[in-house]
Amino acid sequence: MILFYNPRCSKCRSARKLLDEAGASYSAVNVLDQGLTDEQARNFYTTFGDRLLRKSVLQRAGLDFPQNADEAVKALRECPQAMERPIAVIEGKAIIARPPEVLLEYLP
Repeated sequence: MILFYNPRCSKCRSARKLLDEAGASYSAVNVLDQGLTDEQARNFYTTFGDRLLRKSVLQRAGLDFPQNADEAVKALRECPQAMERPIAVIEGKAIIARPPEVLLEYLP
């Protein structure tokens, strides 16, 4: 499992705590420090569409809401905190872990 998270987000902190308490094996990607690759951003946008992006965060950053995948990739590169989070990739399938407890369904 790979968990894409923002350390300032309470849902992300809850997800990490839940996984740690369950003894789950996962790697964590801090999207503020590491960002997303263009491929990751495009795949997430393809999977989630407009649900991937937090409109209010984009507005506060002075960015327009993207109308297509290329614009979404650009927006996420410029403003990674606009990504809905946390996102877990489990066996190639991405899910938005809101509430974080949905992750429990994917643990062995």
